Amino acid sequence: MKKLIGTAIIAALAMVGTAACGNDRDDMYEERPGAAVEGAADETGEAAREAGDAAGDLMDDAASATDAAAQTAQIKTKLATDGTVDATDINVDTSGETRTVTLKGAVETEAQRATAERIAKETAPDYRVVNLLTVRGESGS
Repeated sequence: MKKLIGTAIIAALAMVGTAACGNDRDDMYEERPGAAVEGAADETGEAAREAGDAAGDLMDDAASATDAAAQTAQIKTKLATDGTVDATDINVDTSGETRTVTLKGAVETEAQRATAERIAKETAPDYRVVNLLTVRGESGS
């Protein structure tokens, strides 16, 4: 998280420096004293706003990824501690962006497949659960 914020700050400073050093409008600013400073200030303010927006987007992405990771850990823990499901071959993938939990792998029975799905839905009620679990010994129907 600190690395993302640091990157956003560096990007903002780079944009500020670039905006302040822009020489493409020098002719326009020669006509009125102080116009160059005002123009650079306007460009710097816009660059700072853009950098702030980018930092906010990074924070939103980080929060989404953190929430998804927490959901994955909680589901895996509940599957592993449930006495009726062999979770050895269950893979849990969670996307915070699409708010989707995907169960992959294989279980011994249809009842275990259904229980794994129920656990995922109860643990992550705000997520859509996609159950791609297969039952060992069944053909790919």
